[in-house]
Amino acid sequence: MILLKRLCIVFSLLAVTSCLEGTIFDFSDNSVVYLTNNTAKPVSINIVTNAPDDVWRLKTQQLEPYKTRPIVEINRDRNYSKGTIFPIDIQLIDEDGNQLSLTTEISYGGSSTDFRYGAATSVNSIDLTSTSSRVAKTFDYHNQYPQGVNIALQAEQKALYKDVFYAITPEPEFSAVNTSASELSILTYNIWGLPGVSRDIAERFALMPKFLRNYDVLVLQEAYSADRASLFAKLA
Repeated sequence: MILLKRLCIVFSLLAVTSCLEGTIFDFSDNSVVYLTNNTAKPVSINIVTNAPDDVWRLKTQQLEPYKTRPIVEINRDRNYSKGTIFPIDIQLIDEDGNQLSLTTEISYGGSSTDFRYGAATSVNSIDLTSTSSRVAKTFDYHNQYPQGVNIALQAEQKALYKDVFYAITPEPEFSAVNTSASELSILTYNIWGLPGVSRDIAERFALMPKFLRNYDVLVLQEAYSADRASLFAKLA
């Protein structure tokens, strides 16, 4: 018997923007919050805020498993007085009642705005961080949360302002060593290693080995980058 498995792994936010299925908005004066749901359960999205309706707009009320959608749009072009701050708490609730808060905040400074983002549960949190940083890859968090779910987040330049990308991902289930003489375990996986096209190749390849062990046969597609040599050496 041959056991054939196909693997799709999102390592933190390194590959999230390549998997987007939602529409990219063309409004240069807005920031959009995207969510990737890598869990097997749908999540409902609820907004808790004192911000007026002209500041935010809910784009998605429920996100299906294994999908990426724009969930909230933040209007950065409003003439509120300097020092005006609106916290916008994006609550994610699954069918079992587990809740995670994507904490965001928009502050107005006359001719400029600052959009800050983080995350929180009852026992853990990621502090609010500004999207105005000049760093190319602004932020990359990967913290453990209850119910065996990881969360990752980062901001990425769109036009005038940056969008924010969140991903929730279950703890990985590693394949056990196959000891059966009558079975062959095979993993086929597109590792997206196209120089000049793929993003963060070295960083992603460095994370892969622990996920790719214990299979009898590995079939890796698009392994064209020179970084594959290090990956193959760790898998040997």
